[in-house]
Amino acid sequence: MLRAIANFFTPILPRLPVVFTLASRSHWRDAWGWLGYTLLGGLLPFWGTALILLLIHRGQAFGAYFENGELAVFCAGVLASAIPVMQRRVKDAPVEQPGSLNFLALLFIAVALLLFASVTITRQINANGAVIPPVVLNGDAVLYVSLALLVLSIALGFLVELTNNVRVTRGDLQAFEERRESTLAEQFDRARRGQT
Repeated sequence: MLRAIANFFTPILPRLPVVFTLASRSHWRDAWGWLGYTLLGGLLPFWGTALILLLIHRGQAFGAYFENGELAVFCAGVLASAIPVMQRRVKDAPVEQPGSLNFLALLFIAVALLLFASVTITRQINANGAVIPPVVLNGDAVLYVSLALLVLSIALGFLVELTNNVRVTRGDLQAFEERRESTLAEQFDRARRGQT
């Protein structure tokens, strides 16, 4: 049963261990830089507004910053910008973006669309000023889905950026393959000795 589950997931993310193994400090530093710029610059309207409100001694609930699905728009932007990077193929590159990440990015964009559209449509339906609104959205659900979408899109974007940063020379790849082959040979010898 566990082998069947492992066999199902193996083709989905086949190169992730290779990416993490081959990434050098500079690759990680560049990916962390991407994360910093994305969070600081991309979320500036949110944290900048919170800082201004703090400076003028005003307050606003945390959920109020995201109650209209604003994070969904940000997430869609992060994901959409990652798709061309994932589509790009580098000649003779030992590491490529897993194709399943394209699917996940499109899936998360669809969730962002549904989230933002549901908030916008609900607001339009309720715009007639009725005492009891005909459609009500759960504000906490919108916030939690927005935050989950944020975490997932940032994680996917970070992985795409790290994989894109990995540039391997033939010597590095050959050293990696030699280490892998020697490890397999050692495991084979141990298994053979255990059987005899």
